Amino acid sequence: MDVESLTAAMSAAHLHDPPENAREAVPFHPPASILQEPNEVPTLLFRVASPYSDGETNETWVRSESSQQGNASSLEDIFSGLNDAKRRTVARTLNRHLRWMPKEDLEDNFISWTSSLLFAFQYIYYLHLSSWRRPSLEEINLYVIDTTRFPPGTFLQDLDLICTFKGFDDHPSDNDLRSLWRLRVQRGYYFGEYLSQGRMKIANKCQIIPARLLFADGRLHRIQPQFKDITTLQRRNYKPGWANEVQLLRQAIWPHSRPQRLTIKELTSRMGAVDEIIDEFDSEWKFPLVIYFMALIGPEIEIAGQEKTADNSFFAHLRSYNDAGGKRKDPWKLNLNAPETMPELKRVEVILHQVHKSTRLKQELDSLAGVEGVLRNLLISTESPGPEGPLSVTDPNPTLAESRNRLLSKLGTIKMLCDQTSARISGTSLYPPLAGGAGELVSP
Repeated sequence: MDVESLTAAMSAAHLHDPPENAREAVPFHPPASILQEPNEVPTLLFRVASPYSDGETNETWVRSESSQQGNASSLEDIFSGLNDAKRRTVARTLNRHLRWMPKEDLEDNFISWTSSLLFAFQYIYYLHLSSWRRPSLEEINLYVIDTTRFPPGTFLQDLDLICTFKGFDDHPSDNDLRSLWRLRVQRGYYFGEYLSQGRMKIANKCQIIPARLLFADGRLHRIQPQFKDITTLQRRNYKPGWANEVQLLRQAIWPHSRPQRLTIKELTSRMGAVDEIIDEFDSEWKFPLVIYFMALIGPEIEIAGQEKTADNSFFAHLRSYNDAGGKRKDPWKLNLNAPETMPELKRVEVILHQVHKSTRLKQELDSLAGVEGVLRNLLISTESPGPEGPLSVTDPNPTLAESRNRLLSKLGTIKMLCDQTSARISGTSLYPPLAGGAGELVSP
């Protein structure tokens, strides 16, 4: 076996991975005096990586550049033993990490993640067509992790860290953490970045999406035409940007004008492209990720011919993914932390709410259809009495008379419930809000 083959075999075997009993994460533990209330961390985070990315990312471990180099400091929390000298070191490292600047003699122990699928997709374009190494699509993977499966403190929002350390950064004022803060907060160049440190074991906590799966048969372009066909760009030797390109995509996909109206054929084609990707995922990841992918179709979708129907093909299609099940206990509990400057996440938020409501309404309509059938049969039986005689006639037998009275009482309760429920749903209810469940219902 030659040297190159041996090196490839060793890499494939992950011989440099930490031992199985190693710490599976290095959480941040900021003192309350420094960072009292960190921003919430989204349930799903994304990371794009290739063999040329800093650090190491594979199906088992994600390791920072410092961890990959075997530095003992990679196992330390940046907040441990803080003094002014360490604050300056952390600030310089953080600024250089976030700006992709050469690290010089600094040990970079940060790992970057994003809550924006749009940002991750555009990075694949950039990595494949514009970066120095230009890895092939076969070498690029998109990693999706469920942050709830990691210890508390494993992730912190970049803005929290920037705010904490910007006063200690000694880079020039036009290229320091303060200017990066202004870029993120005041100019809208925010892309939902979150950081972890050291290393983290992601086995059984992630969904790996090969880049080739996204671009095969023009899938991304079919989902959203604003995503250019990557083979065409390559043929034209086009070198796309990243952050600026994301800003342009946001404006094009989610304009402030009237929502686009899609024909059934157009929507079916776009959903079909999503299905071709989602079908390759593990079952527990399908429903949350189909919401993220469908959000890229655009703003509020109007389907020609289905504007005033009780259901539409878009909601029905998304419900089918939730009905398919999976291991996820509560698929509706997705924390997004979606600011107004990230329309790609605001759209996920809206779709998640709409599909949840659509599911609830369909369940209630189906349930009421059964109740309606029972009442209709009862009404018919009162108009066409059988051999037992009409129910409207009081029976001299006290047991039968009591049963009839209880039936009337039950119908009265049902009528009351119908009136109150209808009033609450329509927003015209004069009844006080329920505080303790059915026991708080107001009798007429």
